Amino acid sequence: MLATLERKLLSRVWHLLDEQFVSIGEGNNIRTISMNTSCPKTPLVMVHGMGAGIGMWALNLFALSRFRPLYAFDVLGFGRSSRPKFSNDPMLAEMQFVESIEAWRDKMGIDKMILLGHSLGGFLTTSYAIRYPERVEHLIVVDGWGFAVMPQNGSERTPVPRWIKILASMLSPFNPFAGIRALGFVGKHLIRKFRPDLIQTFSSVTEDEPTVVADYIYYSNSRKPSGESAFKAMTMSFGWAKNPMLSRIHKLSEKVPMTMIYGSRSWISDSSGWEAKRRRQEENENCFVDVHIIKNAGHHVYANQSEEFNNLINKICSAGGEPKKIRTKASKLSLTIQDTVSNNEHIHRNAYEGEAQTVKLNTDLSEIKQAARLEDYETIRFQVGEVDA
Repeated sequence: MLATLERKLLSRVWHLLDEQFVSIGEGNNIRTISMNTSCPKTPLVMVHGMGAGIGMWALNLFALSRFRPLYAFDVLGFGRSSRPKFSNDPMLAEMQFVESIEAWRDKMGIDKMILLGHSLGGFLTTSYAIRYPERVEHLIVVDGWGFAVMPQNGSERTPVPRWIKILASMLSPFNPFAGIRALGFVGKHLIRKFRPDLIQTFSSVTEDEPTVVADYIYYSNSRKPSGESAFKAMTMSFGWAKNPMLSRIHKLSEKVPMTMIYGSRSWISDSSGWEAKRRRQEENENCFVDVHIIKNAGHHVYANQSEEFNNLINKICSAGGEPKKIRTKASKLSLTIQDTVSNNEHIHRNAYEGEAQTVKLNTDLSEIKQAARLEDYETIRFQVGEVDA
């Protein structure tokens, strides 16, 4: 059933792709699709998030494979890939994921890649890039899970969507999708009910069967838990990693350019991106880190605003080994800052790459010194502004 649903989601590009199961040893196989492999450019490799699979890239594959080779695979323990037993130790489980990616790369004969990961995939690809920097031409983290350090003050925690809270109450201390499996086919209808956003988002590729994407998620997670169990071992609670990536982002080689992309409406805060930028550039000011926020996109930013996302990724990839700051609607930021300036007036600044233009707001002050530098991001609330590319 999962194979059928995958094919339905990818129906518009099925005639353009090659599919295979790549053996990575110890009886494990990685479900893989590839496109435009005859192109000599550095390939883009896409790594999905928790509970997902290659079918979730349905709105991206055609656009992102036009100018370079593209590979996408079901992460070990998810989708149609093998489901081995993972360690209960969080770091060992993480390394099992990382080594499976390296074994896959080796079997595919890919020397260097532009590595893109979403959510849990962003966490794993960053861990991979730390361990194998020579294999990564550019690291792209899309709404990456597991970067932030869990705050001591519970009131500061990232808001989690209602559907996740409901599932969390059902499944703790079990695996994340244990409740869905326990409900059998009722679980499928539960996903349909609580994820109408995804059904609507993928409607352009599932016109005749609007519930295909919800059913794909259900069948992807109705099988034996494997990668899901590893994810459980790696978390303290659904939103926080036991070994957060920000605590070790300084270990990522300065030679690996990094771009972090967030949805403006995502439950994952973009503050981790700015903190990663600050920490990496503390080690080396020439270290390349770029942060983009895509307006009106949630956690599934690649699908919510697929056209803008695809255009941005293609621009990032086209920079090759010489990345550059990219000005797009996603990267122009509107920053609202409350300063103590003379009579405590509120100042609104429009900024890009840390350079601020001050605008007087309900004040007669003629001059206000620029203060919106990137290092001061902790006092700034970032929101995306509408501007031309």
